[in-house]
Amino acid sequence: DYTARDSALYALAVGAVSDPLDAGQLRLVDEADQVALPSMAAVLASPGFWARDEAALAIDYTRLVHGEQRIALTRALPAQGRIVGHSRVVRVVDKGAGKGALVTVCKTLESEDGQAYGRAWQLFFCRGDGGFS
Repeated sequence: DYTARDSALYALAVGAVSDPLDAGQLRLVDEADQVALPSMAAVLASPGFWARDEAALAIDYTRLVHGEQRIALTRALPAQGRIVGHSRVVRVVDKGAGKGALVTVCKTLESEDGQAYGRAWQLFFCRGDGGFS
């Protein structure tokens, strides 16, 4: 769940609103006709720091680095509401012993009734892993 205030704070935090006289920028923070910044899809419905589950994953999370982020939306996010996210690991690349591994996670975003908003991908560099295949 997120509110119109959350959307406004996100837009302000990433620097999307720098001109108080620009009507397009003001739509990101004015609740009268507010829109959500599309990049908010990257942080909505996050599963949290899932890599910390050492027993299940055997990832050295202390050496994990966020490498990439991308999104593809099929429709605009609402300025407030409830978004459901389903995250799964879609690719693992073993770069070799001592060279680490790459893990790609895809998060599907949808409304409560199952209508798709799009997807968000993250690539993690697992610097403390590798040499497992």
